[in-house]
Amino acid sequence: ASIACGIITGMPGGGGMIMHHILQHQTDAARLWVAISTGGVFCTEDGGATWKHVFAQENFVWNLHTLPDGTIFCGGTQLWRSTDHGQTWTRITDFKEKRSVVGIEAHLGDPRILWISAIGWGNLPNGAIYQIVHRPDGFIYFPYMSAGVERIFGLTIPEVQASAADFR
Repeated sequence: ASIACGIITGMPGGGGMIMHHILQHQTDAARLWVAISTGGVFCTEDGGATWKHVFAQENFVWNLHTLPDGTIFCGGTQLWRSTDHGQTWTRITDFKEKRSVVGIEAHLGDPRILWISAIGWGNLPNGAIYQIVHRPDGFIYFPYMSAGVERIFGLTIPEVQASAADFR
């Protein structure tokens, strides 16, 4: 397989899929993941000689992010997490409206805290910025959301924060 100008060839179904993001493992330079439009996420563990399709839950994946412990986050219409190098995935958000998670960044001091940006398509309101905290007990909550959330969900920010379980 080869990567040139953001188009990947030599992968299953590869005829012109557009690469939106490439992510290198923090300690293993031969391990890479790529987010592909109409393809999901592919991984190589041998520097690109072979590729494996590791995420097919959504076709359009816009962004990937990894933590020092190897956890990977994947942004499509929802935010997804893998704790085993992309072999299995858990959905973190449950956005009801059609939107895309296009930005993912972890807090430098506490990797359990993520910032994501999500945008709407078509006639949906503009996107919003969310802070997501994942506690050790598995509970996920949103301590910060930009004002765009009120237009998207028709709820105030405190109402959304009080019922974060509805968004998991």
